[in-house]
Amino acid sequence: MKKLFLILIISALAACSVPKVSAAYAKFDFGADYSVAGRNTADGSYIVSAINVKDFGAAGDGVTDDTSAFEEAFEAVILGPRGGVLFIPAGEYRVTRPGFRLTAGVTVMGVGNRKGETGGETLIIADFPNDSTKPLFEMTSNTSIMNLSVYYKRQNINDVTAYPYTISTEENYACFVTIRNITLYNSFKGVNTVGGAQHVANVSGTVLDTGIEVGGNAEVSEYMNCRFDSSFWAGKDGTDRAKIAAYTVDRATGMKIGYVDDIFIYNVNFPKTEFSEGVYFYLNGASRAAGASGIAYGFVYKAEDTE
Repeated sequence: MKKLFLILIISALAACSVPKVSAAYAKFDFGADYSVAGRNTADGSYIVSAINVKDFGAAGDGVTDDTSAFEEAFEAVILGPRGGVLFIPAGEYRVTRPGFRLTAGVTVMGVGNRKGETGGETLIIADFPNDSTKPLFEMTSNTSIMNLSVYYKRQNINDVTAYPYTISTEENYACFVTIRNITLYNSFKGVNTVGGAQHVANVSGTVLDTGIEVGGNAEVSEYMNCRFDSSFWAGKDGTDRAKIAAYTVDRATGMKIGYVDDIFIYNVNFPKTEFSEGVYFYLNGASRAAGASGIAYGFVYKAEDTE
């Protein structure tokens, strides 16, 4: 009996000593060296990465459900010892649920956010109903997302779906975030940046409710070269541009700004013929992001209305 009891104890200890290894972690060779994975078509720079979504089975053909491959790739870059850049090559990646989360030190990078650019476009096709409060991409502090396009396959101008933000930092009050070279073809809400030291540049597209929201923002943040109008969605799938403008002109806001410290906004464009508000400052209580005083200070703003 004593011998049996000892065997059981040893077996239990052995089982406890084995670390839990996720399927994504076990599937990928983390000994792989970093290599040049592609070129950034926005500026010609090289993209260096050790983790590629195609290593996890992503097809990028616009038809295959690549959700599981994306989830495994995100898990691998988060849990792996190398971290760094998760590379998404040119292609059309269909995903059927939102909630891809970037944790500290992770950069998600495609090759381009414009169809027809040399090297192609990295397009995320969001193919799901609005049954979640999660953004498509959820960012935490010290993360970046660059060179991507997003298209909501089920969005319909005749029966608009009020999806959550496409990219959001609000859930984690994220700081030191970069969001750059992003095209939002038909987002209901575009980018929500709550936190500090946000760098947002070259974000454009068609939005039906809000382009960019800023709030609860400590430290210096900058928003540059952002444009929203109906041409992006119309050019993508032929949706009637006049119908888009008719929907947004009484509803949409280009930028919503709550409490901020030292914000720099340059070269943003929201046509007055398509937006109810261009840049809107809200008071306390208008948003969860509103700060103690609900004001902006250290504010620099420059925009040219060309329409």
